[in-house]
Amino acid sequence: MPLFQLSETTVSYGDLEALKAISLTVEQAEKVAIIGPSGAGKSTLLKHLYEQNPQQCSVINQDFALIPQLSVFHNVYMGRLNQNSLLKNTRNFFFPEKEKITEVKKILTELEIDDKLFVKVAALSGGQQQRVSICRALYHDAPIVLGDEPVASLDPKNAEVVIDKLMHKDKTVILSLHSVELALKYAGRIIALKEGRVFFDAPAAEVSDSQIKELYGK
Repeated sequence: MPLFQLSETTVSYGDLEALKAISLTVEQAEKVAIIGPSGAGKSTLLKHLYEQNPQQCSVINQDFALIPQLSVFHNVYMGRLNQNSLLKNTRNFFFPEKEKITEVKKILTELEIDDKLFVKVAALSGGQQQRVSICRALYHDAPIVLGDEPVASLDPKNAEVVIDKLMHKDKTVILSLHSVELALKYAGRIIALKEGRVFFDAPAAEVSDSQIKELYGK
């Protein structure tokens, strides 16, 4: 049974149809990139997928959704607040357990930001904050990862490192990406949206230059 299944799904905000008659399925462990021009409906599609199965999803937000006054550790640890008791969460806020520090640091090491473990998020660059946001989603450890432009604030080298790590996780990964190059290189499947509709949906290896040019009107 597919993890997600949409059939002629339309999503509207007032009089605006953000998604128009979308039909698609996503199977377990698929690595999917959603591409398309600005305003095509990529964020709306991700939001709608999340609403279908919120308990199984880790989300990487476009605006990071971090608490600047708290440390990197605390922001990442919040990815598992719902897995611990209020008492345990309160204790770890003031006196972090060695086990929790080790868990969080392991995730941070993957994205090469472990040296900022107890630095306040407000003191980090935009790219560093984006990596913290990704680490929090990974620490949440849900079987599905949804990311809305998860590497938009990273330089090309770091963006490639992060996408590579995300796409090699043993999870279902669905990311909206501005970079077509990253999408084609690391995703197994490309869902292209244009004006709220599926423009094409194909294995990345089968996507042609002419399809990309037509998608973006170039």
